[in-house]
Amino acid sequence: MPIERPSDRTFLCFFCCEGSSKRLQDLCPVCNTALDIGAELVGQIIDSYSLEKDVGRGHSGSTFRASNRIGKPFALKLIPALHYSRLGKSFEEEIRRYKLLGSHPNIADLIDAGTVEVVLGDAKLRLHFVVMEWIDGVTLTKYLQSAKSSTAEIFGILLDVLAGLERCATVNLWHNDLNSDNILLKPIADEEKLTRRIESAYLSKIVDFGSLVFREGKLAGRLSDLTFLGVHLNELIKTVLAKGMALTKEDRFCLTNLEAVVARLVDESPDRGLTDVGDAINEVDDLYQQRFLLSESQDVRLENPFLYLDANGFPNDAFINYLFSDHFPWVRDIASPEIQATLITGPRGSGKTMLLRSMRLRTRLHRRRPAQSIRGQSRFS
Repeated sequence: MPIERPSDRTFLCFFCCEGSSKRLQDLCPVCNTALDIGAELVGQIIDSYSLEKDVGRGHSGSTFRASNRIGKPFALKLIPALHYSRLGKSFEEEIRRYKLLGSHPNIADLIDAGTVEVVLGDAKLRLHFVVMEWIDGVTLTKYLQSAKSSTAEIFGILLDVLAGLERCATVNLWHNDLNSDNILLKPIADEEKLTRRIESAYLSKIVDFGSLVFREGKLAGRLSDLTFLGVHLNELIKTVLAKGMALTKEDRFCLTNLEAVVARLVDESPDRGLTDVGDAINEVDDLYQQRFLLSESQDVRLENPFLYLDANGFPNDAFINYLFSDHFPWVRDIASPEIQATLITGPRGSGKTMLLRSMRLRTRLHRRRPAQSIRGQSRFS
C-alpha cells in the first residue's frame, strides 16, 4: 500500500463539507466558497484564545498559533462540526481518547477543547476546536527536504516516535494518521542534550490525534503506525547515505543494520514483521549502543585518581566502560582474592561508589588472637 504524503492531500470545504480540491487556493466545486479561510479566521476569538497566525491546513482542519489571556502560545485546531455529523463521528469521543494518552515528552499535550460558532461574512460556522501545546520546530516533511540529517538524529527521531507510539499502545490506541506533517522536530538547548541518551539536536513530538482509534478498530486503507515509521525511516537513511565519505564506520554499521529493521517495520505480517512497539524500541536501542564496539581504542591512563576532578571530566561513555573493565591493573588488584591493603580515594564525584558497585568483591573474616585484635574493630580482607 503506497504511503499517503502531504502532497497527496485534498482540502475539504469548511462551509458545505462536501467539496474539496488538492489546491488550497481553489473555490469549493460544490458551494463556490473559498477553501482557504485561514486568513479570514486570524484575529477571531475562539473561546478565550486569540488566533494570531495560520500555520497549517489538513484535509478537514486548520491549525493556528493562538494565545490565551496572558499571552502564552498554543496550537489551536479548528474542524467543522458539520464534517463530524456527516461522518457519524463523535467529537467528545475523540477528545476522550486523546485524554487517555496523558502527558508524554514525545506527544503534544492536550490543553483544552470545545465547540464555538464563528461568523464569516454571511455564514455562521459551528466549529470544534482542540488546543494543544505550542511546539517551535519543523515538520518531518521539511526536515526530509533539508538533507541535513545525521545518523544520531535518525536514531533520535526513531526512538522518540517509538516512545510516543508506545504510550498509545499502553492504552490500546493507534495514532492511525501518521504522516510527515504530524511529526514535529523541536530543537533542544545544549543543557537539554545532557539528559538525552541520543546525541541528537532535536526532540520529536507526535501531533494531531484526531484519527485515534482503538487497536482492534484500525481504519481500512490506512498504514499502521509502525509501517509508516518504516517508510519514512527508509527515506532518512537514504538522505544520510547520500553524504558518502562523511560517514564513519560506526555510522555505516548502524545504518546497514537499520535497513534490516526497516524491512521488518514495513512488513505487517505477524510472523515476519515488527508489530510490537516495545520490541521495536529494544531492537533499535540495542543497535545504537552497539556502535561503541567499533569505536577506536583509547590509550587510557588513570594511574592517579586525581587526574579528573569529577565524573563530568570523563571524555565519553566508552571511557567509562573502559574504566570499569577488568583489564586495568589497579582494578584487577582490588578484585583479586589475595589479602591486601587497598585504598580507593578521590574527591567527591570522582566515581568511587560507581567503581565499587561495578566489582564483584569477596570478603573473608580472619580469626585473630584476642591480644592481636583491635578493640571495637574487625579485620577483613
